[in-house]
Amino acid sequence: MRISKEDGFLVYMAIGDAYGMAYEFADDIAAVGPNDLTYKENPRHPAYRKGHYTDDTQMALANMHAVIENRYQLRNDNPQAKLLLCDTYVCAFKRDPRPGYSRYMQEFFEKINDGAEMLRRLYPKFSNAGGAAMRAGPIGLLPNMDEIMETAALQATVTHNNRTGKLSAALTALAVHAMHYNLCPKAELQNWLHTRFGRWEHKFPKDDPKNGLYIVDKALQAVHDAETLSDVLRGCVDFGPGQDTDTIAAIAMCIASRSQEIGDDLPDHLFDELENGPYGYDFLRRIDSMALRGFPRDRNPASRPSPAGQFVPRP
Repeated sequence: MRISKEDGFLVYMAIGDAYGMAYEFADDIAAVGPNDLTYKENPRHPAYRKGHYTDDTQMALANMHAVIENRYQLRNDNPQAKLLLCDTYVCAFKRDPRPGYSRYMQEFFEKINDGAEMLRRLYPKFSNAGGAAMRAGPIGLLPNMDEIMETAALQATVTHNNRTGKLSAALTALAVHAMHYNLCPKAELQNWLHTRFGRWEHKFPKDDPKNGLYIVDKALQAVHDAETLSDVLRGCVDFGPGQDTDTIAAIAMCIASRSQEIGDDLPDHLFDELENGPYGYDFLRRIDSMALRGFPRDRNPASRPSPAGQFVPRP
């Protein structure tokens, strides 16, 4: 059964991820196929499977796990906070290995055994890519902006401990937050973010489509220009060749799914043909239900306990 936009979050992110995956860094968009809201194969990466999400959604799912199970431990003054995050990331990969990670991170996850090893061996300062931003969306469901800023920056420092990593993660999380709690009209979202971060558009090279700030900027533009979720998906591909379209679309759909102004006109086949293995559509639906009950948009959940129960089965 199709989930509604009001009840969906990671499902919609996974749809964006799986749709954009086919066009990821494509030199010729037309050669991949028309931008017609159907899942396609990626001609450059045969390991990608049509209708399957990539590392973007997998790591966002891991952060959702961390937020719900360990929310009050994800603080800078907790010396175990990064270890909790690393354990969650390693668990997410090990139980469900899938393509989409950079070659370095794919090989790194394959070689390590646990979060302690990840924390000890990973050097997080060099990368300006979108990894910290792509997984930050679930943090935006938290009710307190200071908590969001702290948690978004903390999870960024694990893999992208630099200004680009932390800022791109904060922008993603606060964009989700603003739409989920209806803090500003969609048309004013970018200005709302500018009042908190200044203008970030000059802080990234315009010729580096792998840069995290570049990716988030494109995702925000796609949301700004859209009236419906179909507009969002098409817009993410229409930015042209050479784009990190799965990450742009995953972030954009994560934000757009929370906007009450964006209509849900997605065709049913995008839900029907989304992967539905152990961590596919039905699993994501259950997680969305749990998360959105715990962080409802119609009341301040600060006084409510986090959703209870085992969130993600361990491998």
